[in-house]
Parts: sequence; structure tokens; C-alpha cells
Amino acid sequence: MKRLLNEKYRPIFKGEMNSSELWRYNFFIYQLENMKKADYRRMDDIDRKVDMSNLVDFVPVDPKKEFSPLLVNPNLNIELSSFSETFEELMSLPNYPEFACEFAEHMEQLYVAEGYSEETNINNMIVQLLLLEGYCTTEDVARGSVIEKVNRETIAAAKYAVVRYLEGERVKRASSGKPVEKIAATGTGKKVATKGIRKK
Repeated sequence: MKRLLNEKYRPIFKGEMNSSELWRYNFFIYQLENMKKADYRRMDDIDRKVDMSNLVDFVPVDPKKEFSPLLVNPNLNIELSSFSETFEELMSLPNYPEFACEFAEHMEQLYVAEGYSEETNINNMIVQLLLLEGYCTTEDVARGSVIEKVNRETIAAAKYAVVRYLEGERVKRASSGKPVEKIAATGTGKKVATKGIRKK
């Protein structure tokens, strides 16, 4: 787990991330994902698969899928979502789009995790931007709270940059005929699309 976190988030931690809390949390969701990859069989007849289709919200995962580690935990996910609900209104104020440009410059360095909701992916990318810009530390992230150091306006600017990036990727996928619904679960290292963000 340590290797995977340092590999996926190398631009942020430079291969030196040492948070036992993040390791434990990711090992927990790794185990949950493996439960969805498992091939369940009947105890009285190993040749017969167990029908899991009646389980609510249970969606099997491809056993070949590589696990995608997260920086954002449930508490931080809720905090960022609640503090960024009005990000579009804040971005309509003077100078705020320019503030978002500072975050947009880092977008190509971000890791986009696979297999999570779009909200979780957006918040995970926001966390990466806050870490890259020095607004918070790994300890803050592991603790599940950043609002003591980061104000609503900064979170809104980061979310604005992330959302514009994903919208740009969605447009590119639609024009290339690729599935649009997978926009929030693509790879890394892509150049940021800054549609709607004015450069200085």
C-alpha cells in the first residue's frame, strides 16, 4: 500500500509519503474492493456460483482492475462537499477565476482514481491541489479536516479548476466517441483543459 500511494501521488509526496493513517484507510477500502472482485461459490457445491444480484448496491468489480488509492477519507469528503456547494457563485465574483488559474496549472500532475463516484474523485483532486500549493499537510488530510487552514474561497477556486478540467475531458471524449460516463475514472498525466478559465 505504501508503494502504491507513493507511486500514484509521486508529484505531491516525491515518493516519501509516510502516513500510517492513510495506509490503514487505503488498506481498508482495498479489502472492500477485493470483496467485490471475489468469485463466491456455494459451500455445498463449489461448482455453482452464488447469485449476488439481489444485494442492494453491490456491483462486482473486474478482478483485473488495479486498486486506486485515495487521499480523501469520508470525513474530508463530506467537509469539502459542504464547503464547496456554492463554488459557482463565488467564482462569479471579480478576480476569483484568476485565482483558479493557479490551481489549473497543476492539473496535469494530478492522479484521477478509478472506481469511485465523481464527487469523491473531484474532492480527491481538490486535496491534491491543496497539498501541492501548501495549503494543508498530510497530517491534516489523515485527520480528515482542512477547514482550519483553508477557507471556503480557496476550496471553491480549487473545485472550479477541477470541474473545468473534467468538463474539458468530457468534451474531448464525446468528440472522440469514447464513453462520457467514464470521464472521472481516467488515467493521469493529461494536459489540463482550461476552458472557462482566463489565463493571466
